[in-house]
Amino acid sequence: MTASVEGGYLFQVGEYVSRSQILHRFWIQPKAQLTWMNVKPEDHTDMNGTRVTGRGDYLQGRLGLRAHLLGHSPQDEGKDREFEPFVEANWIYQPKPMTIRMDDKTHEMEGARHLGEFKMGVDAKISARLHLWGHVAQQIGTKEYTDTRGTIGVKYHFQ
Repeated sequence: MTASVEGGYLFQVGEYVSRSQILHRFWIQPKAQLTWMNVKPEDHTDMNGTRVTGRGDYLQGRLGLRAHLLGHSPQDEGKDREFEPFVEANWIYQPKPMTIRMDDKTHEMEGARHLGEFKMGVDAKISARLHLWGHVAQQIGTKEYTDTRGTIGVKYHFQ
């Protein structure tokens, strides 16, 4: 089981109309999130005879700031179309490291207790029913910990 609570507030910090008559609005959003993860792998013995046990009950906090640009063209009037490029910076904190026990030794994910994360991407509302998004994120911790990931998505609202 996993549970999460997140809060933030969106501030418009500026706007301008380009020569091509596209209205651009600039927004920032400070955010905070607290996630409890009680996902525990099933205890098992691997093919080499090693007894593997894991534990759940992890807590993770995230503080961050997201900045995005929202553009609206006169050509898109009445079409529910929006395009939102964004950048985001986060600090992620895990009070205790994720661990796994193999026979009598405990191994933990080192360097992931305090993470800096930078993310950039785009959210696009193609129509009232079709939404697309994608982003690339880089996390950097201590002890040479790094994690790079990308996400793409499609959401279609059936009516």
